[in-house]
This record gives sequence, structure tokens and C-alpha cells, in this order.
Amino acid sequence: MKIRIVLGLVFLSVHTILYVFVLHANIVKATDAEMTWLIFMLIDFPVSLGVLTPILHVEGSPEWNNLYLPALYFGVLGSLWWYYLPTLFSKLIDGLYNWLSDLAVKK
Repeated sequence: MKIRIVLGLVFLSVHTILYVFVLHANIVKATDAEMTWLIFMLIDFPVSLGVLTPILHVEGSPEWNNLYLPALYFGVLGSLWWYYLPTLFSKLIDGLYNWLSDLAVKK
């Protein structure tokens, strides 16, 4: 197995464990539980910016806006982001290495 897939699975697992804890805190309605989604706003950046789009919010439905929307968004897109992040990073490094190699050959 390639290292980027293994790292992706490790990142996905850690993200999922944190997600389950935050989701549990929101379901049992701990004090200020809605604020726990801010953790994912930071760790899932820049993917997390999409949850702020007004088209996803339902007016007059605080349960949807404070529980279901963040749970779906961060659970699906945030997890995919952390799974594919090592692959994206390795592709970026490979491309940069090839570009620098081509520059060295041309000189």
C-alpha cells in the first residue's frame, strides 16, 4: 500500500473519532454544544468555508442549521478532505520536484 493511502486512512480515522465525540456532545445537548462545530471550522479549512453558504441554511430551523447541516457537511466532506489530503500533497510535491528538475536540466 502506498504511504499516502495509509496516511489518508489514519487522518480519516482521527477525524472520524473527533467527529463522533462532537456529534455525541451535540445530540446530548451539552452546554454550548453548537460551538463545538467550530473545531471543524478550523481543522477542515478550506473545505469548511462551504458550510457558511446561505443556500444551505433553512430559515426558522435551528435544529437543521445547528445539528444536521454541520453533521452532514463535516462528516462527509471533512472526512473526504482528510482522506485525500496526503494524495494532493504528494502530487504537489512530485510536480514541484519535476518542475525544479526540468529547470536544472535546462541550465
